[in-house]
Amino acid sequence: MNYLGPMDGTPFVDVQNRGRDRLAVESHRVTFTDARPIASQLSLEREGFRLLRHRTSMTRADFQDPERVEKIYLREMEEVVKAETGADRVVSALGPVLRFNGERQNAVKPAAIAHSDYSEYTLRTQIAFQLDLSAPEFRRYRRIVGYQTWRALSPPPQDNTLALCDSRTVSVADRVLSKFDVTQPRSATLEFYMYRFNPAHRWYYFANLTSEELVVFKGFEGDGPDRQNVLHGAFAPPPTPSAIPRESIETRTFAFFS
Repeated sequence: MNYLGPMDGTPFVDVQNRGRDRLAVESHRVTFTDARPIASQLSLEREGFRLLRHRTSMTRADFQDPERVEKIYLREMEEVVKAETGADRVVSALGPVLRFNGERQNAVKPAAIAHSDYSEYTLRTQIAFQLDLSAPEFRRYRRIVGYQTWRALSPPPQDNTLALCDSRTVSVADRVLSKFDVTQPRSATLEFYMYRFNPAHRWYYFANLTSEELVVFKGFEGDGPDRQNVLHGAFAPPPTPSAIPRESIETRTFAFFS
C-alpha cells in the first residue's frame, strides 16, 4: 500500500491536473485479508465498512449517461444508506466518480494511496454546495455523517480493487491534513487526509466483487479521536490470467440524524 512519505509543506493534489501534485509517496508491504468470510460480522459503527447484496436497476451502459446516474442511481444509493444506517434523511453529493483502470480517454484512475476523503471543513463545504444547513428543516439534525458507496461495474476478476482499513486500528496521529483542488460542482480548494504508515493498520478487501454487490463505508464523522473516517485505497490483488481492467462507481452521501 502506498502511504504518505516524508515531505516539507502541506500535501496537495490537483484532481484535474495531476502534474501540479505536491506529494511524497512511499510503499509499504501490508497484508490484505479477504473479508468475505467475515462479511456478516462487519459493522459500520465498528470496523466502518460493510458488504451488501444490492441489485441496481441500472445497466452497465446506463452508467455512461450522467442524467440516468443522477436520476436513478443516486436515488438508489440514498435509499440504501438510509436503510442501512437508520438516518432520518440522506442526500447524495453531486458528482459520482466513475473510475477506470484501463486506457480510456479522460479516465479517472483509482486512488492508489491510503487516504480518507473528508475533513470537517470539506464535509460542511460540500454540503453547502447544494444545501442550506441554516434552513429550519435542517436545524433539528444533531449528527451528520458522510457515507460512501463503491460498486464494481466490470465483472470479476478485476485487476484492481478497493481496500479498506479497520477503523479501530487507525490513530489520529497517523493522518496528515492535505489539500486538493476541484472544479465541480464549483472551483474550490478542499481538505482531505493522507496517512503515514502504521504497522497496526489492518487492511481488508472483498475478492471478486460483482455488480450486484455494494461496499458501504463511513467516509467521515468528525475530526476528533473518537470518530471514524475510514482509511482506504486501491490495490492490485494477486494477478490472474483472466483479470480485466477495473471499472467502478463511487458515490458519496450525507446522512442526517435527529
